[in-house]
Amino acid sequence: MNSPADKPYIDARHEAVLEHVDGRVNTFMARMDGRFAETYAKIDTLGADLRRDMADSTTRIVQWTVSTFIATVAIFMTMVAFMFNNAQPKTSSPAAGNVPAVVVTVSPQNLKLEPPPASAPPAR
Repeated sequence: MNSPADKPYIDARHEAVLEHVDGRVNTFMARMDGRFAETYAKIDTLGADLRRDMADSTTRIVQWTVSTFIATVAIFMTMVAFMFNNAQPKTSSPAAGNVPAVVVTVSPQNLKLEPPPASAPPAR
């Protein structure tokens, strides 16, 4: 096989193997390029979905934060109003006619009470 007459045969065989390998490599490269393109498209789609979900989440977080702040302010204002209305004693004016519901009288110590004098029965 090392004779000079075999050289054209070896060169032809070498060229055939190279063409076969080049064809397989080119097919493999084309298939991988297609897969990479699909992968890039999926990544772009997932990235767009993620951006949209993040924007929706941000909107929801802002809504919850604002509504919680408003509710907290409303509760605080209610508590302050309640404290101002009930913390100071009410002053009653005598002209309003406020009469206590129960009148308690206490007799002084060492005072002897005598029974009332007998009176005539009421006339009919």
